Amino acid sequence: MEITPVNTRRPKFFRKNYLIYPRPQLSIVGYLVVIFWMAMAILYLGVTQTISAIDVEGLRISAAQADLLTQLHQARLSSLNEFFAGFTLISTFIMVAGGIFLSHRVVGPVYRIRMILEQWSRGEKPFPLKCRDEDFFQEIFPLIEKLVIKDFDEHPNR
Repeated sequence: MEITPVNTRRPKFFRKNYLIYPRPQLSIVGYLVVIFWMAMAILYLGVTQTISAIDVEGLRISAAQADLLTQLHQARLSSLNEFFAGFTLISTFIMVAGGIFLSHRVVGPVYRIRMILEQWSRGEKPFPLKCRDEDFFQEIFPLIEKLVIKDFDEHPNR
């Protein structure tokens, strides 16, 4: 009887480490979400106040149709609430995904610099002295490389 090995590995999507330096990455994502929610709240208040102002003017013009205008106002606000709730929820998920992507481009080089400094402080020659092509702060790594080379040239017994 032949025993076939069971694949216990999770799919690659679930194995991927999405947060390389969690605290600053979650801070960046949190700031983006809070700013987005504040913008949505301001937009929502502006739109609802505008609709209310239009409806109040309609009531002044035609007091006889007040009941109809009130129902119309309630229906509009209900539709607006549903739209803003759905739009905000979907946009928040998109914002979080984009925030994680953006935070990788910002925090990735910071994390790499931290690892370089840790290796260097232990007397090891840091490797590699570069970051990914799409990362921010590309111009810092050649400077770090110059410092490391100069330090190891001046102290060859490390």
